[in-house]
Amino acid sequence: MRNAPDTIYRSLMEKCDKQNFPIRCIFELTYKCNLRCRHCFNADHCSQPLNAGQIKNILKDIAHNGTFVISFTGGEMFMRRDIFDIFEASHREKFLISVFTNGKKAEKV
Repeated sequence: MRNAPDTIYRSLMEKCDKQNFPIRCIFELTYKCNLRCRHCFNADHCSQPLNAGQIKNILKDIAHNGTFVISFTGGEMFMRRDIFDIFEASHREKFLISVFTNGKKAEKV
């Protein structure tokens, strides 16, 4: 006999598949990082990160399209001065939020 959470999850996954919308999103907010790990895939890129306004528009779009789980990563997202504004915008859109961080205090932001 299936338990209720398993049944609910399978039902949700089937609905997402039929309507072709992503349930989760991993959002890389910046290339900046306060570490220089040898094993890291994130080399020093020269591209300009999106600004907070652009990110907030994307958050609205993906929320409108059914995404409800968002994971923020980088580089190190806490290197952004506007990170808490981005978190607040994500909260307003009712996302379930997770963050991937190295947890090391940055010298400068």
